[in-house]
Amino acid sequence: PKLVQASKFPLELVDAIASSKRRVVISSMTLSYGLRTATVFNALQEATKRGVSVRLYYDIYTVCGCVRLRKWLELSRCLQQLQLNGVTVHRVGALGLNPFKGRYHHKIYIADDTVFSFGGVNLKESAFDAVDFMIAWENSALANRLAAYVSGGIRQTADVSFPVDSDNKVLLDVGIPGKSIVLATVIRLATVAKSVLLVSRMAPSNDVTARFDKKHSVRYYFNHTATAGFATKLAIKIDMLRGVIINSYHGSHYLHAKF
Repeated sequence: PKLVQASKFPLELVDAIASSKRRVVISSMTLSYGLRTATVFNALQEATKRGVSVRLYYDIYTVCGCVRLRKWLELSRCLQQLQLNGVTVHRVGALGLNPFKGRYHHKIYIADDTVFSFGGVNLKESAFDAVDFMIAWENSALANRLAAYVSGGIRQTADVSFPVDSDNKVLLDVGIPGKSIVLATVIRLATVAKSVLLVSRMAPSNDVTARFDKKHSVRYYFNHTATAGFATKLAIKIDMLRGVIINSYHGSHYLHAKF
């Protein structure tokens, strides 16, 4: 496995798609149309011309992310063109009173047996400028499992765990309130750790920080309100009011990574 910075991800993904011979699966919570995403969309069309099976999944929250009507129309035209050229496009999820609830949040990109995942980069122009990453991993068993998982879409009802090899295990969280295989594992590891470093777009909530307060060394990295959008800014302020949290992040770029 190798770590790919967000800024380099579009080129890495295009190269993988260009080399694909059997399948391409793109699963992104949000999409946008721009100079860099256009290169990916063009690569998808070229792949279908070679007879490659290409599937694209995105969440309906994409509509909320396209603040300007012009941006949504550009993306809609692009998606229609992809479908005309043989790409299978799936829009998943539903919006309710809370637009953040029930989101199809994972980012999984597969080209044959190469997987890009376990990071936070959406197929969106602004995502490539954030502090974020993806992990690239050529592994046929992992690619098969994740391709099947993506096909299940929003219908997944339970957290999933499976081994990749003797050293690595994948944890997939489907977002059940009050339950998380990922968070439970983090807390279990933290109980025996000498130090904890938590990186997130948002300030950690009280129920998380309470588990870490007794550690010898705990560092939190999250966005400052000055660099965050309105919704993120409001959430950070609320979380910080709940408890005194020292932010170790001093960068000016938007922080989207989680680890």
